[in-house]
Amino acid sequence: MFVRGVDGGVYFNRLAGGAWTGWSSVPGGGQTASGPAAAVFNNELYVFVQGADNGIYVNRFSGGGWSGWIGVPGGGATPLGPAAAAFNNELYVFVGGVDGGIYLNRFNAVSWSGWSGVPGGGLTPSSPGAAVHGSTLYLLVRGADNGVYENLLTGAGWAGWAPVAGGGQTLSGPVGADFGGHLFAFVRGGDNGVYHNVLSGSGWGSWKAVAGGLTPSGPGAGATSQVIYLVVRGIDSGLYLSEGR
Repeated sequence: MFVRGVDGGVYFNRLAGGAWTGWSSVPGGGQTASGPAAAVFNNELYVFVQGADNGIYVNRFSGGGWSGWIGVPGGGATPLGPAAAAFNNELYVFVGGVDGGIYLNRFNAVSWSGWSGVPGGGLTPSSPGAAVHGSTLYLLVRGADNGVYENLLTGAGWAGWAPVAGGGQTLSGPVGADFGGHLFAFVRGGDNGVYHNVLSGSGWGSWKAVAGGLTPSGPGAGATSQVIYLVVRGIDSGLYLSEGR
């Protein structure tokens, strides 16, 4: 789990053997004004942040240590936290641009593609969310109308933006996680409650409240083969974890 600390530093906590190790700084220093993003690609862990200069930076953990923070090639700037996901043997990074547009950069283990607009246009005032479900990459965003929207990448290309079925409104960026053969989407609602929607073979369902809890920020989510983890910042700025099986 990666977070922005109250001092703007980047911190992590690891779950191993059923217990959390405690918080440590990500080596290499680094500062961010938004939530980090993380993805595993080619058996290495990549962490992305919005830098203090609004550039996009990456730090890579290879098992033997951290690489240190470097700028993601291609320039680019964002006032928001990034999103990342590994898909079809490439690592995708998504950001909301300073113009509100949605941009991507791809890494094929040798070189970066450079920043380009996500096909279909679209604008977002919050950090995007990305998750892979089956043979499809789902990009989730908060729209300018506070609705929740998706754009799907398959072998045929990008599908274009469409509302996530079931209505739903959010004041922060949505997130997604693949678990148990379904795609789970989580958002912060207009009442600061936490809500989820599930994509199954029959399509998206309806938005339902996750019992208990309020958050002033967008949630975070991840899954193993047996557990889905939902993490939120509480109204006291503490971190709270909910598990589903």
